[in-house]
Amino acid sequence: MATMIREHVAAVPSSDAHVELPVTLVLDAEMASSLEVLLAHSGGRLRLVAVAPVDRLPRAPAFDGALVEPLTAKEREVLGHLAELLTTEEIATAMFVSINTVRTHVRSILRKLAVHRRNEAVRRARALRLLDA
Repeated sequence: MATMIREHVAAVPSSDAHVELPVTLVLDAEMASSLEVLLAHSGGRLRLVAVAPVDRLPRAPAFDGALVEPLTAKEREVLGHLAELLTTEEIATAMFVSINTVRTHVRSILRKLAVHRRNEAVRRARALRLLDA
């Protein structure tokens, strides 16, 4: 997002004192309260223009609880390391593989669990009891 902001601001003539950035944020209740604090302490430099009703925001596709396809043994091993909060480099060292191999496994895990982040993968794996074994 920072790159997008820099590019947008760079395109605005320096004589303009007002810059509007088209940004859409989807926040949970805890993050929304943090945003309110940020807005309050911005000294008027930030302001909230509009709030879309939650039912009008785009939603992720429903997850029916089934894996897209089963995880391989190596993917399960990587998933276990993700649950231990190891970095990509630490996982590579522990498994005696390259960092790129770990990244490939992580991408595959995210795809198979239909998530976008490592912590979501760990939560979904726990819900599916993939980490219990």
